[in-house]
Amino acid sequence: MLYYLLSFYQLVKKQYLLVFGLYLSLYIILFIITTAFTKTLTEFNILLGVPEYMSTLQIIWTLFQISSHVYITYSFFSYEQDSSFEYIILRESYIKNFIKKLILILLITIVIRVIIFLGTYVFFYHSISFNIASFIYNIVIYVIVSLITTIAVLFIKRE
Repeated sequence: MLYYLLSFYQLVKKQYLLVFGLYLSLYIILFIITTAFTKTLTEFNILLGVPEYMSTLQIIWTLFQISSHVYITYSFFSYEQDSSFEYIILRESYIKNFIKKLILILLITIVIRVIIFLGTYVFFYHSISFNIASFIYNIVIYVIVSLITTIAVLFIKRE
């Protein structure tokens, strides 16, 4: 599992910094645009990218977050095949390798989404009460996206 965590770290250094930088800059721009005058639950949900979708901006922001997450998940699962797949495949089975990666990407997804939720909530804590539905949507949507992407990778890599 440590090897996969180090692989993820290498991917962060090589490929994901641009995605994280773009995400952070768009998040700050969106925060300034949506919260210029009011801080309500709607603006909070816009920044998280969770339902109810009330504007095109929220739909575009959610699609950007989901596509970034799909890119990160796909490239993480295909990292060994692109760089050192023969080294891993000689030591353990493909399914065992896949399950370890799946567990790690789900844990990373949950941790990142909790950080995003708490970071957003810090700016809104005096205006809104803690919304458990937004918290659950924030995590569940991206866990489902991770699972769908990993299942797709499993079928793509098997062929």
